[in-house]
Amino acid sequence: MALEAPVVWTHTSHNTRQVTSPFSPRRHFNGLALDPKILCTNAMPSVSEVTNVNGIEGVGSLMHITMAENAGGGFKRVIIEIIDHAEMKYRYSVVDGSDFDHDMTVKISYKVTVEADPNGGPGSVATIKVKHYWRHIAEGLDLTDEQVLEQTDMQGCDVFDDAERKQYPVLE
Repeated sequence: MALEAPVVWTHTSHNTRQVTSPFSPRRHFNGLALDPKILCTNAMPSVSEVTNVNGIEGVGSLMHITMAENAGGGFKRVIIEIIDHAEMKYRYSVVDGSDFDHDMTVKISYKVTVEADPNGGPGSVATIKVKHYWRHIAEGLDLTDEQVLEQTDMQGCDVFDDAERKQYPVLE
């Protein structure tokens, strides 16, 4: 009996988030892409620990993020997929977690591009685009907007929410 490969549907969110930083584009990018363990544990009160699961640094790195008890506890597993130093682009995906819906979701990818402040200031702007990889569960699967938003909010944007509130103090 041959096993069939699962069908995966993708959905690119129409919502693009932008996060400003007082730091230069290079410094902002380096904090996000090159030092995610330091950034997460220092700038995010919702994170208590970040562990590198597979020992690989950079692209291919699989990180286990333990959430603080005051943030509901639990965990997330994140894989680093792209780090483009020249273009200051970075992509990571949430692939597992205590509130990750495996029946519905394969992974949720976050593509981050860091650019100079469009107003000519010394700071920078990170633009975040989200792409969902959904499992094909049944014919005619129709995801509600609430299901899409719930998975997005639970899985990946908190790094930007917490770090933006603190303005990346770890980079100072």
